[in-house]
Amino acid sequence: MITSQVGWFLHLQKFKLGWDVLEIAKEIGYSISVLTKGPSTKHIAWSEKVEWCNKHLADYIDGVTIAHDKGLVYGALLVDDWPDYVESWLKHRPRGLVIMPASDLNVSYTHPNVVRYDGSNIYEVRQRMIARFNAP
Repeated sequence: MITSQVGWFLHLQKFKLGWDVLEIAKEIGYSISVLTKGPSTKHIAWSEKVEWCNKHLADYIDGVTIAHDKGLVYGALLVDDWPDYVESWLKHRPRGLVIMPASDLNVSYTHPNVVRYDGSNIYEVRQRMIARFNAP
């Protein structure tokens, strides 16, 4: 119900853990695109998400992709905090890497291709991102 309020996505604050990973990705040289799930019934959220990205991420990203299933979108690296989206994405890319910003929703989630980032393990995150970037 909260996310269906007009303006909710437009007024989201920058998420520190996500921003940390974004800065590392830019530093390493990743081509960065935002992949977000579009709610099937709240279409205003689609435009609000794009507006937010254009306002806050214009210097970082190459574009925004809105999908109903993140698993259908190719990439070498995914940053996502929601386990269901991570599982869907990893099912199609066994060598993919996920950086998972820590939240109460993913506290017990583990997977060999996922690094859960809680702010204290930035060195591990950077090393795994560099290794994935340099992998064939």
